[in-house]
Amino acid sequence: MSMLTKLLRPETCAACRQCCQFDGYDIYETPVLTTEDKERVLRLYPETELLTNGDTCLFRMQTCGADGSYPCPLLDPETGCRLGDQKPFDCRSFPFCVRELHGRRLIAVAAPLCDAIAALPLGTLLQTLREGLAEELFSYAAAHPEVVRPYREDYPILLWEPKH
Repeated sequence: MSMLTKLLRPETCAACRQCCQFDGYDIYETPVLTTEDKERVLRLYPETELLTNGDTCLFRMQTCGADGSYPCPLLDPETGCRLGDQKPFDCRSFPFCVRELHGRRLIAVAAPLCDAIAALPLGTLLQTLREGLAEELFSYAAAHPEVVRPYREDYPILLWEPKH
């Protein structure tokens, strides 16, 4: 998903890391791990605690610090994500997310969580999606339905998956 670099500079993300930390109200947004993600994480970082419920696998989050935030267990405070380019889908596609509403997939944006994205014109986000990113996101979601969550009404819908 290198197309995201058209929207977000790596330095911007590295300085912020807001998407790698959760509060009590958004802890349910922790990344969903595919079977491949889970195997890779446990192979590279066997001490990582995971929660599994059916097809859904998530990081077990632990509070850290006085602010009560829940940083991703693979977030290194100095260097960022310890998975590098092997991040889970939710992390690679952020601030976009694939959701399901009324039996259809859509792409929404978690703009309230990302100041850099919230500052961009809507047309810029839509153009990036239409230049191939939407197809890539929907294709991945079709191959890995476990990463698709129910739609949240506070995330603006940008694009619906075309009907086949």
